[in-house]
Amino acid sequence: MDNAKSRTLRREFHEAWYTRASDAGPNAGKWDNTPLIKEISAVCHEEAHWSVSKIMPSISWPPNGNKRAEVMDFQNNILSKVRAAGEGNGRALRICSTERWREKLEEWDVAITLSG
Repeated sequence: MDNAKSRTLRREFHEAWYTRASDAGPNAGKWDNTPLIKEISAVCHEEAHWSVSKIMPSISWPPNGNKRAEVMDFQNNILSKVRAAGEGNGRALRICSTERWREKLEEWDVAITLSG
């Protein structure tokens, strides 16, 4: 469906697929998993908190003897490179979509635009 020629069909499929089991979309509330998701999230949060409290005393900071500033600089350097690459890819995708569809790139246009 991601590669359907009809933009309207792609949009309708995208909306139905990404809103399934939620309180939104064409089947809003029919298969709403919101209470289950909240319960799962609470359990995961509790488990993560417990796990971190058990392992944190064994973790030394800064790692490998590096200063905190060096670690932050390293992470920020990686982040800036990843962000720049992502922004460049996004620009190229929007240009390609505009040339092909003569309209603004929407989520449901990404797969077919990438497929050429």
